[in-house]
Amino acid sequence: MTEAIEAHLTLAREAAAEGRAGDARNSYARAAALSRESGAPLLQAHALRHLSDLDRQADHLEQALAHAEQAAALYRSNGQGTSPDMANALRLKGLALDGLRKSEKAREAWSAARKLYALAGVGDGLAECDWRLDADRPRGWRGRRVAGPYFLPAGVVKGELLLTATEGLGFSALGLRTSLLLLT
Repeated sequence: MTEAIEAHLTLAREAAAEGRAGDARNSYARAAALSRESGAPLLQAHALRHLSDLDRQADHLEQALAHAEQAAALYRSNGQGTSPDMANALRLKGLALDGLRKSEKAREAWSAARKLYALAGVGDGLAECDWRLDADRPRGWRGRRVAGPYFLPAGVVKGELLLTATEGLGFSALGLRTSLLLLT
């Protein structure tokens, strides 16, 4: 059964890399279901984490939050509560909560993820958490994404352009950040 799960995870990664979010979502969902049926909780958590990211990208924030929380619970109950995978699940939880404007709960998720990224020495994760936790950054943003790549004088940058919606000021570009690779 593990081979079938791995096959669905591979199909999902390929579909995501090719921009076929629907196919990626279906393959991750199938991998999660097979993992649950076969008693492979860490593979299930991995698939759920990626489902969370796809749901967030599709602006299905409640579903993204549910998948991130399920993944975190599986990591925690299977001895992976301090792993980089757990940090990634908490990151996705924080992103979903930010999008849902649940700031205090998001800060809790970001703080927990930051601790785990620091333990694992994941600099990109740590930097993102620090930015998200920065009390001086503009508030009221909705985490709107504009698809990359962006053509800048320095070359092509792939990532997401984060837009802020400050009170009454409309949208302004806040900056670029590259997504963390969650294919561990």
